[in-house]
Amino acid sequence: MRQFISEMIERFGGRQAGSAAEERAQDFLQERLKNVAHVERHRLTEHLTAHFSSLKIFCWLYYLSLAAFDFSLYVSFIIAAINAVLFHGHFVSYRSWLDFLFKKHSSSNVIATIEPRKKATSTLIFTAHIDSTPEFIWWYRLKNFGGFLTFIAGFAFTFWPFMLLAQMSMNMNPETVRALYLVFSALAIPTLAFYFIHGKYTVAGAMDNLSGIAIITALAESLVTKTGKSNKPVLQQTRVRVISFGSEEPGLKGSRAFVNDYRDTLRNENAVIVNIDGIMKEEKLRIIFHEVNPAVTYPSWLVERLQAAFEENQLPPSRGIIAVGGTDAASFALEKIPAACIV
Repeated sequence: MRQFISEMIERFGGRQAGSAAEERAQDFLQERLKNVAHVERHRLTEHLTAHFSSLKIFCWLYYLSLAAFDFSLYVSFIIAAINAVLFHGHFVSYRSWLDFLFKKHSSSNVIATIEPRKKATSTLIFTAHIDSTPEFIWWYRLKNFGGFLTFIAGFAFTFWPFMLLAQMSMNMNPETVRALYLVFSALAIPTLAFYFIHGKYTVAGAMDNLSGIAIITALAESLVTKTGKSNKPVLQQTRVRVISFGSEEPGLKGSRAFVNDYRDTLRNENAVIVNIDGIMKEEKLRIIFHEVNPAVTYPSWLVERLQAAFEENQLPPSRGIIAVGGTDAASFALEKIPAACIV
C-alpha cells in the first residue's frame, strides 16, 4: 500500500477534481487494472465548483440579513430563512440545489469488472475516490480551532432566522433584541472561514483517499489467478467490480453521476457497495452505519455482515457514524441501493 501511494503521489501530486492530474491518475489506474479486469471509463460533466463556491453566496445572504435588521425585521427574517434553507438543502445535505448557478467541468470514473467462473447471481462493488482536495486553510493553520470556526459559521447561518422569528413572535425586550443582534453580528467574523475556505495548494491525499484506491486495486488483483497468458477468476458466482471515482471532494459528483447513469444496472445485478475512504490505521477501522449530513443510514444486515468479516480476520468490529461531511456510499444509499462505508 505504501509503495503504491508513494508512486501515485510522485507521479501525479495533488489531484483536484476535474484537473489534468486527476485525469492522468485515472489513466494510470485504468492501464493497471486492464491486466486483471474488463475496464471502462465513465465520463461525466458536472458542476464541480458548486459545492464550495456556494459558501460565498450563503455568507453574502447572511451579511445582507444583518444589514436589513434595522431597516425591517421581516425582510431580515425572510433573507435569513432563505439562506438557512439553501445552506442545508444545497451544502450540508449534499443535495446540490444550486448547482445550476455554476459552470460544468469534466471528470471521470474508472470501472473495472471481474466476471465469475459461472453465471453471476450478484455483484459486489468496492469503491474509492482518487481525487484530493485543495487545502482547507483554516483547518490546516488553526487546527481544531479552525474546524470550530467553520462549525460556528454553520451555527450562525442556521439559527439566525430562529432568533429573528422569536423576536417577531415573542415581542422581546429591546435590550435583549439588540444583544442578540450584536452576538450574531460578531458571528459574521467566523463566517470568513467559509468565505475563504480553500487555499491554492492541492494536498497529496495519501489517506484521503489513495489508501482506498490502493486497497481496491490490490483487491481486484487478488481475485484472478494467472493461467498462462490468461486470467482466471477466483470467485464462482459473484461478479466483483471496483470503481475509482473522480470528483468526490466537491460534493460526491463522480459517484452521483455513476449512480444516475447505472441505476438500473445496479438494481438488476443485485449490487451491494462497500466504499473505502480514509484508511490509515488497521486498529482504527470503522464500519459506518450512518452519515449525518446526507441523512443516510446503511442497511443493518450489510453492516452486520461486515462486522462478521472483521471478526473472522481478528479485527475489532467497530461501528461508527460520520458527523461531518459525506462519502460516496451516500450516493448509493440515496437511491436505495445497499451500501456501507469503511473508514
